[in-house]
Amino acid sequence: MSDTTAVPTGIPTARDRIFELPPELEHLRERRPIGRMVYGDGHLGWLVTSYSLAREVLADSRFSSRADLARIPVRMSAEAEQARKDIPPGVFHRMDPPEHTRYRRLLAKHFTVRRTDSMVQDIERFVEDRLTAVEHAGPPADLVRDFAKVVPLHVVSNVLGVPEEEHERFVSHVSVLFDQDSAAEDVAAATQAIHTLFQEFVDSKKRAGTGGDVLGHLTVSGELPDEEVATVGMVLLTAGYESTANMLALGLLALLENPEQRAKALSHPARLERAVDELLRYLSVTHIGPIRTALQDVELGGEAIKAGDSVSIALPAANRDPEQFACPAALDLDNASSGHLAFGYGVHQCLGQHLARHILRTSYAAVFRKFPSLRLAVAADELEICVGKPVLGVSRLPVMW
Repeated sequence: MSDTTAVPTGIPTARDRIFELPPELEHLRERRPIGRMVYGDGHLGWLVTSYSLAREVLADSRFSSRADLARIPVRMSAEAEQARKDIPPGVFHRMDPPEHTRYRRLLAKHFTVRRTDSMVQDIERFVEDRLTAVEHAGPPADLVRDFAKVVPLHVVSNVLGVPEEEHERFVSHVSVLFDQDSAAEDVAAATQAIHTLFQEFVDSKKRAGTGGDVLGHLTVSGELPDEEVATVGMVLLTAGYESTANMLALGLLALLENPEQRAKALSHPARLERAVDELLRYLSVTHIGPIRTALQDVELGGEAIKAGDSVSIALPAANRDPEQFACPAALDLDNASSGHLAFGYGVHQCLGQHLARHILRTSYAAVFRKFPSLRLAVAADELEICVGKPVLGVSRLPVMW
């Protein structure tokens, strides 16, 4: 296959408006759903923008998730890129089976539908308390700072067994990890600081001999070495916090900007459940990656992928592929969006997706129930879009009521 489509350097992320795809991604998907892309270190790899090819890559064991093989699809220093590849034992999402499978089996029982369903009342209680605090503080409020970043951190921390008094320490370091412009030494320092924090939690669990939460169970059971338990906890909280916080904030913004769809979403619990999936598809907040590396020569979409080639998937483009979804560029609750790839696909599909859905459903319903006259305090185009991170978001969401 050959055409004159320009080869992008890194995944295109620049947007004219927050709810529109980067124009370059739209063009690439229409002209060449798999095409060449220059990675941050100069490697000439591949970018996938169609739904069918994205799903094919994510399900194919010939494409590896290993951190030591991955190339980063954004420009950064060689030292910073290496720092993101040098992972300690326990970073299971950057491994392939059978190593990945071993960790996944140990953790899956903590995130089943039945287990997460049992958490709903606690989530509802915390969300209501948090919104009452926002109400008492009075308008204007920043729903990023005062709500979207607080709720997922509390819920996921509670599941893992992270003390609430340690939340601020954790957040300060995570912001460094999720900024692609962070210097190598800062990434290394932040990673070490978070790991040290979790090692302290594990030591505390071990002394107490209690196993009611994920960290406690893994520590007391002895299924993993203490150091790996700390790393697993770090991975789960880091991933669960950042993506859910940004999805929560952007979902609230999307509902504010689409009052007819908001009314549909809030009309019935079943509608709200469908709305969450449509928002997940429409927003696709994981906008840089996932990244895979070909372990052998593979034919994909008519292209010859060579062993060692990196392949990045543009989830926002795949989740708005008109070959898969009706009216893909619009937020429409009548869309059949349940097959979206926002949580990935295959063996690496998000472990905490059921918990994330509960957080989102509970929060969206509670916010508009508490504040039926909620509105933006600034024009939507004045909001700062955070595109320089692996997870798309807004830096603030000022509202009135």
